[in-house]
Amino acid sequence: MDRFMHRTTHEVVIGTHDLLLRKLEAIDAVVATQFSAAVKPEITEMLKALFAEWKMQKKKFSESVLDTVANLPKDELAAMSEALVNLTKFRGRIMPQRETVGGPIDVAVITKGDGFVWIRRKHYFEPALNPRILAPYGKEY
Repeated sequence: MDRFMHRTTHEVVIGTHDLLLRKLEAIDAVVATQFSAAVKPEITEMLKALFAEWKMQKKKFSESVLDTVANLPKDELAAMSEALVNLTKFRGRIMPQRETVGGPIDVAVITKGDGFVWIRRKHYFEPALNPRILAPYGKEY
């Protein structure tokens, strides 16, 4: 998206400059040359400043999101991860591209202290109908 915004903004601004230059050249070529020499460097600096402002705003936004995520408890991180996968699934369904994410979602948390812990796990069978299979794993099933 950044590249698209930079490219299209650059094309519009420089395209406008070039259009004005062509119209001016039809009237007076000397004035057109002077105009281009005076205005083109300023346009370039204005574009640089605009792109720098966009970059700063993007960084400010992303840093606040990352700071928030860094301070989330484990259960909320797991919920956020599941929500992001679901959002990707939904986007895949409504966009014309090939779906890359789908089906039921397994969610687990891996930490130094607890290791691997299932938060949400799909089964290929109905757990309530097969208690003998899950009995060795404890009551959490």
